[in-house]
Amino acid sequence: MKSIITSILVALCPLLLIILFLSLDIVADFNGKVAISGYGFVVLSLLSTMFLLARFNKSKIGDIMDFKIPDIYRDLIDKKACAIVCGYRENPIYFEECLLSLCGDNYDKIIVIIDGNEVDDNYMVDIFRNIYDNGKIIHLNETLYDNYHSIIVDNKYVCINQPHRGKRYAMYSGFKVAIDNKMDIVMTVDSDTIIDSNAIDIFRKTFNDKRIGGATGYLDIYNNNTVISYLSKLRYWFAFNLERAFGSYYGGVLCLSGPISCYRCGVLNRVLDKWINQKFLGNDCTYGDDRHLTNQILNLGYDTVYNPKAIGYTETPENYSRFIKQQTRWTKSSYRETLWVMKFISKKSKLMSIDISYQIIYPLIIFGLLLYSIWSMNVYTLLTYFYGVFIISLIRSLYMFVISHRFDSLLFYNYSLIYLSTIIPIKIYALFTLKDTRWGNVGRIANNAILEWIFIGIWNIILISGVGINIYRNIISTTQIVLMGVICGIYLIGFLLLYILSKYNQTKIFCDMKYKHNIINNNIDYPEPKIAFESFDEIDNISMV
Repeated sequence: MKSIITSILVALCPLLLIILFLSLDIVADFNGKVAISGYGFVVLSLLSTMFLLARFNKSKIGDIMDFKIPDIYRDLIDKKACAIVCGYRENPIYFEECLLSLCGDNYDKIIVIIDGNEVDDNYMVDIFRNIYDNGKIIHLNETLYDNYHSIIVDNKYVCINQPHRGKRYAMYSGFKVAIDNKMDIVMTVDSDTIIDSNAIDIFRKTFNDKRIGGATGYLDIYNNNTVISYLSKLRYWFAFNLERAFGSYYGGVLCLSGPISCYRCGVLNRVLDKWINQKFLGNDCTYGDDRHLTNQILNLGYDTVYNPKAIGYTETPENYSRFIKQQTRWTKSSYRETLWVMKFISKKSKLMSIDISYQIIYPLIIFGLLLYSIWSMNVYTLLTYFYGVFIISLIRSLYMFVISHRFDSLLFYNYSLIYLSTIIPIKIYALFTLKDTRWGNVGRIANNAILEWIFIGIWNIILISGVGINIYRNIISTTQIVLMGVICGIYLIGFLLLYILSKYNQTKIFCDMKYKHNIINNNIDYPEPKIAFESFDEIDNISMV
């Protein structure tokens, strides 16, 4: 109860201050003041609601795990559980650590799907064989989607080596094998993800409620060794402990994250064919697998929830080009699945309707207000916008600090600059290239994001030009100069601290991995992938400012 009261205070006190700040008469005209004040009020009202309900979710999940739910909803069966690992030409070190994390006795079966059966894919089979010496290896000439036949095996550890068709087809094969072998629940794991030993037991208890069709756990980042990956690590905390926790409270998590999610096999069996055959604008869908599978489960009337006690650790892009490709892919799938969710949104909680509506409208508000503030030819309007963005981002940082007691969380406000300079133009670019369903990357080492870089460059030229012209055409007072200096200094210091932390505050998992394998980052000798399943998890960048 004390933590909930603390969360309420953290949310409400800054809310009153920011609304007061944004209501001050420091902008050029009435329309500008109303727009910016409205922006602050709407964003912080929603944030306050999310802060509160996200905390309530923790007690909700605890009640489910302890069977403190009505008898009619109790699922009392002893659930057989398995894990499915899908990968394509994965970094062998990540893949090895992933499989080692799944060696516990609490799994009834481990199913590994290697999405490739060429010579360059054999090293993944060898890694499986070295770790699970009593495992069974099955080579397929066709995927189970192309030529389905039941695969029933007594071995606990199973590796299926099939032709390369992409992640969705690899997952489909794994799901089919799990269902054929009479599993009750199945946990999906990415080939670069390390899972806590008790995660599957926590998921078993999460499904004590018959209304739950799918659940996701907390996904942390282990390779926080660059500025962008360190910021991503902070971003993931919010994506799960705020946004997914909020959705979980009303039973509508919109995306069960691929690296650590769990599903009822009986529910999966009802949606698999629709999921695998998904098309958009006449093309087969090649990404957004996790979110569409979540939507299919929600469409059946089941709840999707988030349990923060089930924990996994995954890899994230360490360079900006891979980050841009990742965000482009996620944004496209977000557009597509937001349209799809309209089919059943009326049947779900009103909170889901508010959540979805906000996700649609919010980027448009940010886009419009940003351009208005920069090209308004009023320096105070410009300063009001950027200070408003900073304060709202700082409120999120303070919330994370109060809940997690991590001092580096206070630097999360720096992500707002990434959002304004990169995420917004990516959202525009993704809208124009929505029909392009290619995965969008060429592996972990070589990356090509030329078109995206050009688009982002044009966007930032427009912004910088607007700021420059705004300042040039107005008489700048000492107060304005000081305010501009302060906000620039805050971000410069923030990014400098992030750089230092990325070099000297790396995660224990990543340090142990480097020591164990005598590597730095990914400078190792392994087959260069044509396409890598770099990060299956989808983290929407909707409410980052």
